[in-house]
Amino acid sequence: MRAGEIMMRFRWLPSETKEDGTPVTIADKSINTFVICQIEKHFPHVSVIAEEGSRMAGSEYYIFCDPIDGTESFCKGRNLSVFSISVVKNGIPLVAVIYNPFTRQLWSAERGKGCFMNGYRVNVSARDKVSKSSFYVMWWKGKEKLSQFSGHLSTLGGSILDEGSVVYPGGLVASGLFEGTIFPGNNSWEAATMHLIVAEAGGRFTDLHGNEITYPCSIDGCFEGVGHIASNGILHDELISLVSLFS
Repeated sequence: MRAGEIMMRFRWLPSETKEDGTPVTIADKSINTFVICQIEKHFPHVSVIAEEGSRMAGSEYYIFCDPIDGTESFCKGRNLSVFSISVVKNGIPLVAVIYNPFTRQLWSAERGKGCFMNGYRVNVSARDKVSKSSFYVMWWKGKEKLSQFSGHLSTLGGSILDEGSVVYPGGLVASGLFEGTIFPGNNSWEAATMHLIVAEAGGRFTDLHGNEITYPCSIDGCFEGVGHIASNGILHDELISLVSLFS
């Protein structure tokens, strides 16, 4: 909740541009610093790998954090930005939280204990056809031609969203509001959280080719493999097949 408070307090302040061309705000930096300080104080043996700065402590436990996922949307005042954090041990996510302070949606999951949104258990949808299903497809980076893939999904009758947070749609998939989300990036601070949230809601999470993902603990926060697909599980193999047409 503290991260959400910081987001709301600084939401209208101007952003800066990082070396990779993406925006960063004082809210991103403040949340990142807050998380590192709290972990250092209460769990000094745990490493933190976060988008705006990390702290390595040499433990088998790691925390992956994206202080604001969807900073560009945040800068524009849209409600598609979230705080994302997860605990990983030996490459496996154990605990995960997604929080959208604009909508006050809080997803939480613990390995083997299910997924909850604002205290109520949630599950993925049972839709078994791409037509009339909803998908989030972020296509602007990666070698895969996912912009063409988005168009193809639309011709099959799917509803497509392609702007905002990478992580937030994972919560929507977990709640049965979206059927899938497809993204070509490989940042662990985004994927590890989504992985557990979706899996504990009964869905499936793999890379774009259907391979299982584990999370190496390198300072750059990237996992090996190609992007990710999070889905209700029922449509997962079909989405993998459709993505392969544009790889």
